[in-house]
Amino acid sequence: MCYIKKIPVAIAVLTACLFALYACDRATESHPVLLRAEQLMDQHPDSALMLLDSIIPSTLSEAGHAHWCLLITQARDKNYITHTSDSLIRISCDYYTEHADQDRLMKAYYYRGRVNQDIGDARQAQEYYLKASDAGTISTDSALKARIYSNLGVLYSLQDDTPSAVSMMEKALDYFRQMRDTSAQSTVLQDIARAWHLSDSLDRSLYYYQQALALASPDNIAYPLNEIGGIWLDKKEYDQAFAYLHAALKALPPFLPAAPVYLILGEAHLQTGNVDSARFYLTKSACSDNPRTIASAYFHLYHLERQERNLQAYSLAQEKYERLNDSIQQENIHETIQRLQRLYDYSQLENKVKEEEWKHAATQRDLNFISAVAFLLFLLSAGCVYSLYTSRKRVKEQKVRLDSTFDSLAEANPTILESLNKFKTTELFSKFAVEAEKSDDITGEDWKALEKKLCKISPGFRPRLKVLYPSISRDIFRLCYLTVLDIKPFRIGTLTNINHISKVRARLCLKMTGEKSSADELDNLVKSLFFSVSTS
Repeated sequence: MCYIKKIPVAIAVLTACLFALYACDRATESHPVLLRAEQLMDQHPDSALMLLDSIIPSTLSEAGHAHWCLLITQARDKNYITHTSDSLIRISCDYYTEHADQDRLMKAYYYRGRVNQDIGDARQAQEYYLKASDAGTISTDSALKARIYSNLGVLYSLQDDTPSAVSMMEKALDYFRQMRDTSAQSTVLQDIARAWHLSDSLDRSLYYYQQALALASPDNIAYPLNEIGGIWLDKKEYDQAFAYLHAALKALPPFLPAAPVYLILGEAHLQTGNVDSARFYLTKSACSDNPRTIASAYFHLYHLERQERNLQAYSLAQEKYERLNDSIQQENIHETIQRLQRLYDYSQLENKVKEEEWKHAATQRDLNFISAVAFLLFLLSAGCVYSLYTSRKRVKEQKVRLDSTFDSLAEANPTILESLNKFKTTELFSKFAVEAEKSDDITGEDWKALEKKLCKISPGFRPRLKVLYPSISRDIFRLCYLTVLDIKPFRIGTLTNINHISKVRARLCLKMTGEKSSADELDNLVKSLFFSVSTS
């Protein structure tokens, strides 16, 4: 009873210890500055970054260091600092993969995708966004899931895979709808519309742009209006195009560049024959900071001046366009070479991984084969051991049974035993039993006298041997006679000229009984036949 009363106390102490260990583990991970930076991250990422920069990573625990690597990457991303290396975020990915923290693993994979996207490795970025999606199947972080799918949509769009791009963006849109984030919904709807526009699905693009426009804030309606104007221009609906383009220009806030709107307005006036207006807006768009916008402006200007036969202005516009276009083409070629190099590197890495997987599979097959062979050898060994055990047990039981039979027969036939003991005192017995006697001194008459004497003591002995072994030879008869007299096996071999006497005795026992037995079993068998009650 005393021990039973102590059980709840022991359980309580054990529980307290477990909670204490858990609290200690979380404490090492949850550095107060890390927690504060995490709290500031969404609303004040600049303050979060300042706090994280004040931490010396080497002073943190392994868990704390992994958390710091994740947060510093997140803070730099939110402060629009271009990532140049994935060394920090890789530490977080490795740690959270090993410790199965799904929420932080999802976030780590997402930011590893962002880092690779900044580095320019779109394929690796896509891979980690997909890993983030898989890791977040049970996560409730809708905002992060939305960003994952939104970025995947952009990457698929860059690969001209419009159906996949739209599918990913639609998933992002669903999460933003759950969050009631209309600004984010408008942005994703514009991305979907842009993807359909690039694939020349103008009606679909127009539908999504109009949805985006309905959700956009007053500061963010200019670009959707401009894009819608561009679609109406592509559809040759000029009145609609001008209406939306002028509305875009009017809604444009001071902090946004007007060049994209000027470019499409200039193109619209060029298509409708308004040369002066076209020249005005195209010239204004050529003041952009974006080389591609400038190149597009000069492309339309040199066509305009050529139509107007302004050779000097035409030549100048053409020269500027070709110079910019060459620069853009060189940049595109450089990007293509880099992309191909990354694809080659990635392919090499995939091949290496596949080679390692193949080696691992081959090793596993070898281990499985060795294990199977070892198991079979074990079964075989166990079978042999069991067979040997049962065989010895059977022989032992048989020996006991024969010894018992012999003893009972000897007791039942005291006359035979007495006559046999009396014979052992004779000179004839000594001639056979004494090893000093040479076998050559024993004549055929001696053997006949021995056989006659033993058959007289046990008349049924010889017939019983014939029943058990019909083809019994003279030498085997003599072996049995000497066995009854307790002559040693080696002496029996010498007297009967039988080589390998032990093997012969064992085979003789097998022939008489039908069971494999030891040579010693023959002694009991032969003696039991000798002491059996005579039937003659």
